[in-house]
Amino acid sequence: MISVSQSIWNERCVLCEVKDRVLQLYNTINFKNDLYPYQWCQLIAVTLEFKPNLIIELGRGGGNSTCAFLLAGSKISPLPRITSVCLSTIWRKHTFPKIRHIISQQEVALLDIHEANILTFEFEKIISDARRILVFWDAHGFDVAACVLGKIMPLLQSKQHIVIMHDLSDNRYLPSDKREYRGNSLWKGNNNEGQRVWLGNIDSAVEQAVAIVDFTSRNKIELHSATHELHEMLGHDEEKKRVLTELIGSDLFSLQAHWFWFSLNEAKLSLTFPTYVVPKNNNIFKSFLYRFFPKK
Repeated sequence: MISVSQSIWNERCVLCEVKDRVLQLYNTINFKNDLYPYQWCQLIAVTLEFKPNLIIELGRGGGNSTCAFLLAGSKISPLPRITSVCLSTIWRKHTFPKIRHIISQQEVALLDIHEANILTFEFEKIISDARRILVFWDAHGFDVAACVLGKIMPLLQSKQHIVIMHDLSDNRYLPSDKREYRGNSLWKGNNNEGQRVWLGNIDSAVEQAVAIVDFTSRNKIELHSATHELHEMLGHDEEKKRVLTELIGSDLFSLQAHWFWFSLNEAKLSLTFPTYVVPKNNNIFKSFLYRFFPKK
């Protein structure tokens, strides 16, 4: 399928070419905790290597990942569609007015921005004619997880695809004190108040961590840690680390990633999916508020 570390190495010259634009966009958008510069480069490299003709962004927030995919997509031939689905109005009201002078009309033309509810969005229409699909799953909550795993994944199973999941860290590469509760109560769901949940090698504060461990365990599919791949393949290669640091800089190259990925294309058993029913009272907007406007 893909190798995160090999993607970064193979695309190192392109990353060098776009590094100034990455930092310019990152600083202009100014939602700096959403996606770090080195994560921009990781997403760009993987996208360039996978060469999707459709990118689906589930959760847009301030638009960091949107712009990372825009930078990558503009260098893929044929050009992909980038469909971004999120209830947030930040892109329209805050981000796009600030960046419109530093992105081209050709790049903007790749974007299909929807201010819409993921839970009711008609993904069938955009997936039906796509061949290679990259999904960036950043929206939080069990309802979103139910939609992704019960509605979107069945549509992808017969197509080449990868699904990248943000906000999941690999606890094997965190400081040792991160395993401690630090006076926090038990994690009981998505929050910004310090509680975390550990599931095997995963450290997270979001519900989809639970849902994806269940789903990949049932289907015997590997949930790949980008951080582990980077450490395994680049961690001991001092020459490659030196070259990458010199080419793109220490802010844009890191062995940390804080995301995982999976694909049904790796399944060896018949697949099983949860039944998806659109909830009458969904909490997707509540999850959005928790993320961008945490309680003080």
